[in-house]
Amino acid sequence: WNAASIAFSFFAMVGGSALLYWRVAELRLVLIKSLVAFVFEVLLFTNFELIRTYQAVMFQKSAVVGGPITWAPAHSLLHPLGFVSGPWDGTAMVLSSLLLAMIFSLLLLAAAAMGVRYLRVSNLVVVGPMAVMISIWGAAWIWFRFGAMNPWTNVVGHDWNQFRVSGYSTYYVMFFVGAGLVSLAVRKPKAKWAVVGLFCIWQGLGIQSHITDSTRRTQAMRDLTGFRGAPFDGLEQMVEGLSFIPEREPIYLAGMGGPDGKIQQFLTYIFWNRDVYTDWREDNYIAPHLAVQERNRPRREAAWELRKASSAIAGEPDFRFGLFVLGVNGVRIGMKSLTGGFGDEKDASGSWRWTDKQLTYTFHSRGKLPVDADLTFETLATVPVSKSRTLKVRIEDDSPDVSTLKLTGNWQSHKIHTNIDREQFQIIFETAEPGLRANPSDARNLAFLVKNLRIEAQAQK
Repeated sequence: WNAASIAFSFFAMVGGSALLYWRVAELRLVLIKSLVAFVFEVLLFTNFELIRTYQAVMFQKSAVVGGPITWAPAHSLLHPLGFVSGPWDGTAMVLSSLLLAMIFSLLLLAAAAMGVRYLRVSNLVVVGPMAVMISIWGAAWIWFRFGAMNPWTNVVGHDWNQFRVSGYSTYYVMFFVGAGLVSLAVRKPKAKWAVVGLFCIWQGLGIQSHITDSTRRTQAMRDLTGFRGAPFDGLEQMVEGLSFIPEREPIYLAGMGGPDGKIQQFLTYIFWNRDVYTDWREDNYIAPHLAVQERNRPRREAAWELRKASSAIAGEPDFRFGLFVLGVNGVRIGMKSLTGGFGDEKDASGSWRWTDKQLTYTFHSRGKLPVDADLTFETLATVPVSKSRTLKVRIEDDSPDVSTLKLTGNWQSHKIHTNIDREQFQIIFETAEPGLRANPSDARNLAFLVKNLRIEAQAQK
C-alpha cells in the first residue's frame, strides 16, 4: 500500500467541508450534493465489504489455510500501516528496528486520534463505517490470537490467520489514519507542517524500501518466468502476443505443475477469457473449484500448448516469451489479411466480400508441414450473357494448385482439397469476365463474392 497517496486521496472529503462556509449559494449546493453522493458511495462499498468480511472470517475460522509462520502481535499493528511486509518476504521492516517502527506507528496513530476529535458530524458519517470495519477485524484478530488453535504447532494462536486479518484491515486503517491526520492539519494550522513532515517521512520510507528491495522481491518470479524486467509486465506482453489465438481454442499448460505450480496458477489468472487445460489434481487452490472431469484435461483436447523450458532458447520471437514457448497440437491455419474487392459485409449467416475481378487471402500456418487441408466457401456471381462465369482458385505455395469453377447466378457451396507446404501462403480468387451492375442503385461493377472462407488442416497420422 502506498500510505501517503491513500491518505491524501481523502483530503477532499475531510477538508472539503470547510468550503461549505463560502457564501455562494450555488457552490454550497453543489458541494453538499457531492458530499452526500460520496457518503452514499462509501456506505455502499462498505456494505459489500461487510459481506466479504463475514465470508472471509468464516472461511478462515473453519478451514486450514496458509502455512506455519511466525507472526508477532507487533507485526499485526505495523503491517496495515506499511512498516512490515508479509511472511513471504521474511517480515521485512521498512525501518531497521522494530522499536523504531513501533514508535513511528504509535506517533501516527496518536496524531490521527487527535485529528479524529475535530471531525464534523458530516465527516463522521463517512469515517464511521471504516471504524466499524476496523472493530470487526480487531475482534477477528483477538479470536485468532487467543481463541483459535494453530494447526501446525497445536498451541493457541493462529499466526497465519492473524496475518491475513491484519492485511484485510489495511484499507480501513489507512482511511482512518489519513482522515485523522488531514483533519488535524486543517483544524490546527500550527500542526500543519508536522503532519506534512509525517507524510513525507511515511512516503519516503515506503519508496526507499520498494526501491532497495524490489530486485530481491522479484528475483524468484523472474527466475520462474525468464523475464529480465518486471515479470508481471512480461506476462501481460505474452497475453497480447498470443491474442491471435481464437478464444474458443484452449491452451494446454505443459510441464508447469509441482515446483512451478504457482506459475501455472498465474497463467490461469491472466488467461481469464479462455479455456486453460492441464492437470489440476495436485493444485489445492484451483482444483476444488473445478468439476471432477475438468481437473485433468488431456493434452490432445487442446489446440495449443504452452510449455516452460529450463532456460531461454532461441526461436521465433512470436513463439517465445521468456521461458515460455508456444507449440501447436497438429496444424493450425489462420487468415492474416485480405486484399481486393469492395470491403467486408456481414449478417447473421456470416461475412463476405464482393469484387470486380480478384480477391487475395493470405494465410499463416503453424505446426508440422506439409499437411492436407480442405478449403470451403460459398460464392454468388453476376453472370454475363453466357449465363455462367469462370472462377479460378489458385493456392500459391511451394506447389501451386489451380482449380476452375463455373459460377451461376445462384448461391453455390464449394470444397477444394489441397496440400499446404509453406508457413505463409495465398489463396487467390480471379475471374476474366468483367463485372456487371447488379442493382441500378449500386454504382459498383460486381463480378463475384466469396463468403465464409475456411481452411482446416486434416488430422495427421
